[in-house]
Amino acid sequence: MSFHGEKRSNATHRPVMDPDAHMARKSLSSASVLAYEASALVDDRHGLVVNTVVSSPSGRAEVDDALCLLKGLAGSAPRATVGADKGYDTRDFVEGARAAGFTQHVAEKAKGSAVDGRTTRHEGYALSHR
Repeated sequence: MSFHGEKRSNATHRPVMDPDAHMARKSLSSASVLAYEASALVDDRHGLVVNTVVSSPSGRAEVDDALCLLKGLAGSAPRATVGADKGYDTRDFVEGARAAGFTQHVAEKAKGSAVDGRTTRHEGYALSHR
């Protein structure tokens, strides 16, 4: 969002009372505002929130927060799966989820997907996307 040709950024808009907040926007057509990013880990079967985390927004905060939430649950259930949209189809998330002991049911990008045949060949992968 610009005001008389001036662009807002984290360099020009630093809150005095809350230095951890950063300029962020939800979409290309929305205005930037000082904000935090909140992430929730939800049990898919029951719809219950299992864990939450709040952090400063950045280009990687969403994936980093998701991995943090998964590591907190590592080893809690045998053969646990984690579902996520295409935004999580990154090598960092896929490998991090696998290292934490989760089978990742991440929606694949059309090109350059990090999800490989170890996951997609199983019937459960296709079922989780219905």
